[in-house]
Amino acid sequence: MSAPVIKLDSKCVKVSEFFQDSYVVPQFQRGYAWKHAQVEQFLGDIYEFLEEQNSSPIYLLGQVIIAPGRELEQGQEVYELVDGQQRATTLLLFLIALYKRFSKIQNWHQSAALRHHHHNLENMIIYTNQTTATINEMNLRIKVAGDGSKLVNAILEKDDDADNFPGVDITNWTRANILDAYKTIVNFLDIKYPDINVIPDLYVRVVTKLMLVRLELPTTELAVHVFDRINNRGLSLNSADLLKNIIFMRVKDQNVHERISIEWQMASEQLYKCSSGRLKHMEYL
Repeated sequence: MSAPVIKLDSKCVKVSEFFQDSYVVPQFQRGYAWKHAQVEQFLGDIYEFLEEQNSSPIYLLGQVIIAPGRELEQGQEVYELVDGQQRATTLLLFLIALYKRFSKIQNWHQSAALRHHHHNLENMIIYTNQTTATINEMNLRIKVAGDGSKLVNAILEKDDDADNFPGVDITNWTRANILDAYKTIVNFLDIKYPDINVIPDLYVRVVTKLMLVRLELPTTELAVHVFDRINNRGLSLNSADLLKNIIFMRVKDQNVHERISIEWQMASEQLYKCSSGRLKHMEYL
């Protein structure tokens, strides 16, 4: 008997199109793991394409694999971000850095074109909950792994780019890496684009010329198995990441998933408090 045909939906989408939908990093995923070197390389590749007389009209950032997720109370559909969370989260942080610079342009609100760009950029970072005007964790276009969304919210809401965020402690590697990534992005923009008035043009080029291949799988069960088979791409998963993945593959109950995720996060935060650098990681639990 032949295997059933699995229908896959693969599209090449602009950054502006990708961030019209909302995503959540599933519980079986590790946290945000990119370090300074990976973020710097990512930014350098983008800069080389945008500024160094590249004849290609578009630049492909890579593949992102998603699966149908849940619906929030306000009816917003959310996809599970199965593979590609590192680059997608970095892109979100990059858009936030552009957004905060955009708001510092003198009299930007007096220009209809700039107001339009500002509104569209904001819509790529958050989606509007009609019941409240405040930004909350569930409003971010990407709900970041490992309790990182609270820090991303704090970065977005803060008026300046200082790295102190009252009420948000750096309690795990995900938050530490997110903060370091954002500081790397801010430093990149300060050096490469010191004139804040070029930010609108940079924004337009980033969201229209940079593209992602978005592969949608039909079920989250298939997504877990695909994730298990692609874990040797990109940054290698450590033994703790692999163990976590195996646990989630074997547990079917969603409530149990959530409990495991919470307990895993608590253990990770306890280890992060260790003075020894080696003991800070989950693989030494």
